[in-house]
Amino acid sequence: MNTDKNIIMAYIRGRLHDKRFDMSDRSLAAYNQSVLNTFAYLDFYSNVTFLFIAFHKGSVNIFYNGLKYKYNGSEKTEIIECGGYSTAEIIYEVLYITNCLDKVLKACKSRSNINR
Repeated sequence: MNTDKNIIMAYIRGRLHDKRFDMSDRSLAAYNQSVLNTFAYLDFYSNVTFLFIAFHKGSVNIFYNGLKYKYNGSEKTEIIECGGYSTAEIIYEVLYITNCLDKVLKACKSRSNINR
């Protein structure tokens, strides 16, 4: 794992505290949405026209479409299978597909410069 990814993963884990997605049941969608919304301040929703994480009996899929910064007129929904991923790894994927990793990395690096 590269250094930048390590920094971002540590940041995600720190923000999550002890929160975890419950991947066992679809009926927990509101709870799982609240876990994801821990990172909504990064404004990742504005980079997609559709984002949904489906959990079912341990299976995880991220559905999304229309990355606005590269929008090409396609309405095709993309799917990323995340079976076996931790909560932090799923959130990393969301931040990756929504082009928000640089925001996190920049914030982490500026924070570490402040603490010196």
